[in-house]
Amino acid sequence: LVMSWACEMSSITAESLFRILGFDHLWSSHYPMSTLVRNAVSEPARTFAHKAVEKDGRVYHIVCATFKGTTTMNDAITDVKSVSDGFFEAGRNCADALAAYVESIEGATDTNTVLFITGHSLGAAVANVVGRLTKSIAEDDQRFVYTYASPNYECGDDAKSGYGFPNFRTFTNAADAV
Repeated sequence: LVMSWACEMSSITAESLFRILGFDHLWSSHYPMSTLVRNAVSEPARTFAHKAVEKDGRVYHIVCATFKGTTTMNDAITDVKSVSDGFFEAGRNCADALAAYVESIEGATDTNTVLFITGHSLGAAVANVVGRLTKSIAEDDQRFVYTYASPNYECGDDAKSGYGFPNFRTFTNAADAV
């Protein structure tokens, strides 16, 4: 929740929080969202952070990805356009960015990388899609997605096959219009 809140504030706030928590290799993009649009669908602002942790003689790469919610007209346009594809295009673009980020971490593999992904509103829908599309980055039991006030998003074939996401949690407020 705190990481999601920090991303909503600014890249400076998000990066400062990650530094306090001992993360390094920080990367923020798309702050502020103004004209950064790919294929008429904007990608929400985001911050990625990395921390190497040793447990039982093994190094794990903890990677956090946090996605900002709707704050600009481009974001609102993305919200409207994404209803038809379940936020998939915006999520795919962000998953590609996260994959490139993880690839830049020396020693990170799909078996020693743990992902924590979060977001609010538009960022939450994108975070859910990113969590789904990052199977090649981290194993199912090493991907954790916590989202807040997420609009509906499409899980495609995974949902139809009954495949569940064990570490995905979405928190909502019944009074929230989203």
